[in-house]
Amino acid sequence: MATIVFMIGLLIIGVPAWTALHSRGFRGPWIATSLGAALSYGATVVFDLTSHHVVFYELGDVLLALAGAIVGWTIQRIAYARADQVKPPSAPPV
Repeated sequence: MATIVFMIGLLIIGVPAWTALHSRGFRGPWIATSLGAALSYGATVVFDLTSHHVVFYELGDVLLALAGAIVGWTIQRIAYARADQVKPPSAPPV
């Protein structure tokens, strides 16, 4: 359940953040990587603060931020790939 809430939260926050950066011309891989890491880290810190844990799980927070950075980089590579870099699907066998 927590994973679903986490993912929905990132979608609710991530899509508007990506749209705001895109509309302002910030479309580079470093921007996407930074946004993914910042949103993931922020979400985990908020989760840590709102849950009743006495000790923060800093290593887990950093690992989720790393995962968010990788996702941000991957999404940027897919979303902004040049048309000549995308291979058309191969023809079905006859």
